[in-house]
Amino acid sequence: MPFLKQRRYNMRLPNGYGSVYKLSGKRRNPWAVSITTSFTEEGKQVREMLGYFPTKPAALQALAEYHQNPYDIDAAKSTLSEIYEKWYDLTINKNTGESTIKNTKASYKQLMPLHNIPIKELKVSQMQSVLNNCKNGYQSQRKIKQLLNKLYEYCVDNDILKDNPTQRLRIVAKSNETARKRDRISDDTIKRIWDISDTPAAQLALMLIYSGVRVGELLDLKKEDVHLKERYFEVKASKTQSGIRTVPIAEKVYPFWKHFVESSACSYAVYTTQGKHIIYDNFAKHYWKPLMEKVKADNVIHETRHTCITLLTLANVNPTIIKNIVGHKSAMSLTERVYTHIDIKPLIDAINKI
Repeated sequence: MPFLKQRRYNMRLPNGYGSVYKLSGKRRNPWAVSITTSFTEEGKQVREMLGYFPTKPAALQALAEYHQNPYDIDAAKSTLSEIYEKWYDLTINKNTGESTIKNTKASYKQLMPLHNIPIKELKVSQMQSVLNNCKNGYQSQRKIKQLLNKLYEYCVDNDILKDNPTQRLRIVAKSNETARKRDRISDDTIKRIWDISDTPAAQLALMLIYSGVRVGELLDLKKEDVHLKERYFEVKASKTQSGIRTVPIAEKVYPFWKHFVESSACSYAVYTTQGKHIIYDNFAKHYWKPLMEKVKADNVIHETRHTCITLLTLANVNPTIIKNIVGHKSAMSLTERVYTHIDIKPLIDAINKI
């Protein structure tokens, strides 16, 4: 019986499933995939290109993955800039802190080389290149990565893309804050800061140390929320719900608070030398870093908060009062949260012990 050569047949795809076909000529990705997205009134298929691939198996795999997890093809053609505008309009509102808005816009500006690239075509290597070329330090690179992550999460949530590749991005700048154990600012360093307390940088540092607020809470504080006569201010923009609180003003830094609030020409309690709102990067670069160089110290900004907590503890202040001052209500026991209501006077008395 003669040997019969077996013929190979291409499997026919189901109707409406999509098409995979090879384009003519020499191309890097010759295999095209199209899908049916709708029908005309006459019943004819309206097709959209899903993409182009180097091999037929890769094209078939892409088509199968699309049907397993469909996404909006037209939206996937949107550029990074168009996605940013949609995300921004949905996310940023009147309750968003000014510092957050400015940091978001600054990070978006750093992404300028990617603005006009369709989000679906954006490569990890292109995003990584932006991070590598950002010379503003760890915090700036971290915020750029965070913004990209938020944009991709928006795309996944809205069926524009099927996955988020930003987890593969690396922050190449070194972080002073992650490279060291958090510590309090020494008494000697605090004394040296007091020695130059006629400067805005020193005054702001001391206002942080003697209040325990996060730097963002101070920078975003509005004048209307500072009650000088009553010696307290209200934190209404915080990174946590428990951070919304009333904070006492210590007598030893009261003159600094009075000067800033009464001389501010903008809506914020503290301001730049140009009379404008201070954002975090500006504060770190133009206030904190030069101050640390001047007092010959290497503390990071967040250690002002840790220092306040330590000083209050050493002064034997009740732990519940400390948690109220610094906004650690989530660390309170159930009894502390439910049954303990503390007026402002005990808080003022406590902060004046340090």
